[in-house]
Amino acid sequence: MNTNLRKSNRWNVHLLLAVLGTTGIAGLFFSFTMEVSPMNAILEKDLWRLAAPFFLAVFVTVASIRRIFSVSFSKVEKVIAYIAGLLAAGVTVSFIFNSDMWPSGLQEWLTFAIPIVVLISGIFLVLINSRKQVSRETNHLIAMQVAYIANCLMCLFMFWPNGGDFFPGGWQVGAYFCLATSIVYLIQITLFLAQKDEIAEQIKDSVL
Repeated sequence: MNTNLRKSNRWNVHLLLAVLGTTGIAGLFFSFTMEVSPMNAILEKDLWRLAAPFFLAVFVTVASIRRIFSVSFSKVEKVIAYIAGLLAAGVTVSFIFNSDMWPSGLQEWLTFAIPIVVLISGIFLVLINSRKQVSRETNHLIAMQVAYIANCLMCLFMFWPNGGDFFPGGWQVGAYFCLATSIVYLIQITLFLAQKDEIAEQIKDSVL
């Protein structure tokens, strides 16, 4: 009974997080900064690399809901998720290393350094999680979430309110939606990594 109750509680929590994660989709349509939304920026030659990773929210939401009703993903689904996450991460990294501006202050260094740290940390998390029988089934989802968070943090620091002349503009509604989405993803990743082998739990409950 304890096992069933824990499963029910986990299901409810993940459902709530999946619903809250839809803020990422909403964030595509609201202005992030300077009256420009990711949906607008994706069509701009100089801004599409900042906007593209935000569209991972669509894939993450679908995958999160899909996981709630069916634990297993097909190999094709996993490959698509990994490719989407890898492409998004590549776009973020390409923006950083193709920037014409060399960091000269704290805001600039944080803008370029934090996404790299997040992406490297994400790689280690996925590798470590691959050793776990149950939670490794979420690795493809984690890969997309990490890529989203990395790009989101880069943009948030880039357009930090009253942050100086690096990229003035501040945050608008879309930025707060994306920030909320990143927080939801961080919670989900933490829960994914904390998952225990259900078989081991059943054995433990039977012994107790």
